[in-house]
Amino acid sequence: YRLRDWLFSRQHFWGEPFPIWHELDEKGNPTGLLRTDSEDDLPVTLPEDFDFKPHGRPEPPLEQAPEDWLYKTAPDGTRLKRETNSMPQWAGSCWYYLRFIDPRNAQSFVDPAKERQWMPVDLYIGGAEHAVLHLLYARFWHKVLFDRGHVSTPEPFQRFVNQGMILGEAELNAFKDKSGRWVSARDVDPDTFDGERVRLQPDQVEKRGDEFVLKENPQIVVESRAYKMSKSRGNVVNPDDIVAQYGADSLRMYEMFMGPLEATKPWSMSGVEGVSRFLGRVWRMIVDEAAEDERLNPAVKEVDPTPQQKRLLHKTIKAVTEDIEKLSFNTAISRMMEFVNEMGTQEP
Repeated sequence: YRLRDWLFSRQHFWGEPFPIWHELDEKGNPTGLLRTDSEDDLPVTLPEDFDFKPHGRPEPPLEQAPEDWLYKTAPDGTRLKRETNSMPQWAGSCWYYLRFIDPRNAQSFVDPAKERQWMPVDLYIGGAEHAVLHLLYARFWHKVLFDRGHVSTPEPFQRFVNQGMILGEAELNAFKDKSGRWVSARDVDPDTFDGERVRLQPDQVEKRGDEFVLKENPQIVVESRAYKMSKSRGNVVNPDDIVAQYGADSLRMYEMFMGPLEATKPWSMSGVEGVSRFLGRVWRMIVDEAAEDERLNPAVKEVDPTPQQKRLLHKTIKAVTEDIEKLSFNTAISRMMEFVNEMGTQEP
């Protein structure tokens, strides 16, 4: 850990109140000495029915709380004032996974037996921002609870996977110089190019190796670049539209098939169409589409598989199982596609 001092107070009223009191002198000013609530006084709840709107002063909104919430007198006669800063959202989000285990427990934040049964978390999937924000703080919080004997594991999460971002569909651009001649993207410096950038449609290009080239002039390399989805670029994909046209199975399968889970990759409608065709092929292999009611395809017969078919089946099961355990969903789907292709050529 390289955790520095943590600014843990906020000037809003909706956070968890600190169970801390400031001692006051005879003039009502803080002495610098603090006292804490006893366990019997926990949890500290926020006051109700008070004006928490901004008041133009630097004090937190809770300074306007009712007197009976804000002040009290200790048994020794010392006048006390409650801390009016509140905790940030981290106070809840740092340990939510523990409360999820036992959310209705009114005596403790988690039953020790349930905590031992469920913790640690097997797999945590989150974006890049989690690695330096939530995960750092959650681990710190958990380690404090472990040191105090409240949890059974020193680490909350066994495995973390940072999923990649799905970009908009790749944009294809070609370049023309001032005389109107095509210029290969390899020869263009975006910072100094003063010619024309031409937006192309997918049917105007073809792929050659790792590059796209103009169909009408394969010597001209085309720029292919994907951008983060945004309304301003007009490249946002609406999942509802995909489901309506291709079905939910096609959407889910394509999202797993489009690349490694951790990789950043561009969306491709042609990829969705390809996955939809594959699922349709699997359906037609099993189901007789010509029949008025759903029934097996006549080609499906109750016969023993050949030794070659058995080897192919068990090889595929082993590979797909290993890929899924590694979260390599794209390669697992590729192996199933290979299996379907191979079985489609087999004689019954």
